[in-house]
Amino acid sequence: MMLILKVGKLNKSKELGFTLIELIVVLAVMGTVLFITLPKFRALNFVDDNQRQLNILLNTIKELKKKSIADSRDYILHLDAAKSLMWVTSENRLPEMASQTKLKQMESTEKEKHDATSLPEPFYITGVEIYGLPDQKSQEEYLIRFSKKGYCDMTLIHLKERGTGNSLTVVIEPFLSDAEIKIEYISFDRCS
Repeated sequence: MMLILKVGKLNKSKELGFTLIELIVVLAVMGTVLFITLPKFRALNFVDDNQRQLNILLNTIKELKKKSIADSRDYILHLDAAKSLMWVTSENRLPEMASQTKLKQMESTEKEKHDATSLPEPFYITGVEIYGLPDQKSQEEYLIRFSKKGYCDMTLIHLKERGTGNSLTVVIEPFLSDAEIKIEYISFDRCS
């Protein structure tokens, strides 16, 4: 004998699905496993070596933005394209500085330059553009100012990768805390 069901009626003899308690237990177990393993998973670094090297530059920019506000002081990021170095100085903006003070400031700048950090290894600077300033693409040393008021110069740092010749642009926005990497050459000239 064959049982024929009418449309809209279900076979009530078999219960399908899970109870609410079973679902809660499974979610609790999964939450516990994630709670234990997620910090260990985050510690693993799945970023390639080039990205890790670029993070040195990005973290320096981020820390300068924070430090300038916290210390209520202007900071200058120096980028030496010829030697692939970067270092930081604090800016003293008093126009009536005596020549003795200027001499001491130049000596401290030389000391800070001596303690400079190398730029990320496979990359070198091809140019830096600061919005509103005349062409700076052919200089050896570039200065990027981070203000104590929480902003910085709108800046494009052009990098090229040794070997592959890939172009990158690090975009520093005036009011954003993080710099951004663009995997292409971006210029203010192209934005008009």
